[in-house]
Amino acid sequence: MPTLRALLVIVLLGAASIVVVAGWRTSTAKVGATTENQANRWSAGTIELEADTASLLLLNVSDIWPGHTVQDCVLVTYRGSVPDVDIRLFGQVQAGTGLDHYLVATIETGSGGSAGSCDGFRPVGRPIFSGRLDTLTSRGAFEEAPSILPHAGRGDRIALRITLDLVDDNASQGLSTDFALAVEARP
Repeated sequence: MPTLRALLVIVLLGAASIVVVAGWRTSTAKVGATTENQANRWSAGTIELEADTASLLLLNVSDIWPGHTVQDCVLVTYRGSVPDVDIRLFGQVQAGTGLDHYLVATIETGSGGSAGSCDGFRPVGRPIFSGRLDTLTSRGAFEEAPSILPHAGRGDRIALRITLDLVDDNASQGLSTDFALAVEARP
């Protein structure tokens, strides 16, 4: 039979174990701290285009004939704050009887010129579009429209020269078209 002394040692060792385990569990407090950053502020950027004419291009012509070339220029400036935007040219037929199928459009980018006058226009590179007007005006998506100024930043500008020629086709007689050309910018 165990002696009283042995029992006392076993009881004391058991109690010490409980105290050590209990003490260990309560002494594992987590260390922490809090900080905050001040004045979180967000603002949306702007995408803004400016043209030197209210309706981008003013090509009002009547009684056009094959060999008669119509031309106009416009200066487009990017005034927005969002950097690296792509500016593209769109066209849309608004009314008419199909003359857009017989008009060949050539669109060039460059510098110089202004609305109503292409004096001083200097082209840069190849035309961004050359083909029948109806193929330009049938492009419905931004991704399909020709780019006139990729990677534009605030203050960048580009001059556009639009030239229209009527093809020599008897079927074009008496036809008309009302179309709009516009530019759009996206990041």
